[in-house]
Amino acid sequence: MVNKIILVALAIMLCSSAFCAGIDDVKEMAKGGSELSQSLLGLSYFHGHDVPQNYKEAVKWFRKAAEQGNSLALFMLGLAYRDGKGVPQNYKEAYFWLNLAASQDSSVARQRDEVAAKLTPGKLEEVQARCTKWLEDFEKRKRESLK
Repeated sequence: MVNKIILVALAIMLCSSAFCAGIDDVKEMAKGGSELSQSLLGLSYFHGHDVPQNYKEAVKWFRKAAEQGNSLALFMLGLAYRDGKGVPQNYKEAYFWLNLAASQDSSVARQRDEVAAKLTPGKLEEVQARCTKWLEDFEKRKRESLK
């Protein structure tokens, strides 16, 4: 399923008007706050598409998009922490981001559950509480932005 998600994302990347405009335009849109461009730029760096492969740079853009609730970025950030790509391997952080991604897309639950098996019940409870707080804060920020 993970490969399917990545392939779909790459297909979107290749067909999106953002990438038809060129990687420099995507970078500008990402710097301007576009969560889609941030997510796609993260994928570009992660896979070395139109830019040199750079996991740390990928994580930077995934984090920016994830903070805006982008499900692909939440998922990819979780994978980065799970696999130690661009960040030190950290199963608590991996579970945090994968759990947030799973709250939007149940197809990533398997990856989340695989990481959960590596954590103690106490650590799981701690991260789940952090997820709940993050989601509450995110919803609050969304409501305030609509005012």
